[in-house]
Amino acid sequence: MDESVRECLTADGELRRSLDTLIRYGSYERGDFRPGHGDLDFFAVFDTDPPADVLERLEEVLRESTSEIDHRGIDLAWEHETNLGQPDAGVRFKFLYVYQFDFRRHHTVVLGDFPTIPRREFREALPGRLDRIDQLVTDAGDEGLRILAGEVARLRALCAGADSLRKQDVAETLTDTEHSKARRVYEAYLEDEVAPYTTEELRRFVSRETEALRSDVNG
Repeated sequence: MDESVRECLTADGELRRSLDTLIRYGSYERGDFRPGHGDLDFFAVFDTDPPADVLERLEEVLRESTSEIDHRGIDLAWEHETNLGQPDAGVRFKFLYVYQFDFRRHHTVVLGDFPTIPRREFREALPGRLDRIDQLVTDAGDEGLRILAGEVARLRALCAGADSLRKQDVAETLTDTEHSKARRVYEAYLEDEVAPYTTEELRRFVSRETEALRSDVNG
């Protein structure tokens, strides 16, 4: 797959010249990618703002090069190289902040070199992510709530001792620490199902868990 991506990029001179680095990360790299359920996650670093058509061509290259993999789609994030070296510049991608430990541990550099990124520890970055979840949960619909609830359950597992984002690690930690409701919500999230709760129950679950996690972090 990676060689096919590099060949396609080389054939597109404009795209190749503007693209500094391309990294694949996420469940495919962790080894718990679920065919038919998961996205393929890529992070692109550009030296300048890429025109919209360049991003479209990059996504097309990635779709064509990964067509033999049964995935739901390409999740492509991108950033300026200069923004990466500044603590609060650019987009606060969660994989570069609260989940940076997983990004560093599980990735493949498809093109270029791994960029210079300020290190961010999980517990240091967690309050900012919880604040963002609180902002999102108010207006989230059923699908958005399912995703937010799954993430909150995963954050609960990490705070309870899970040492990775691997789905099995998260589920086992939630079981071992007797967070049964979080475990059920997380399992529904993995199966792309609405959790066995009403929309308002799920919204309360997310709000209650973010408050409890914030208390845990603050000690």
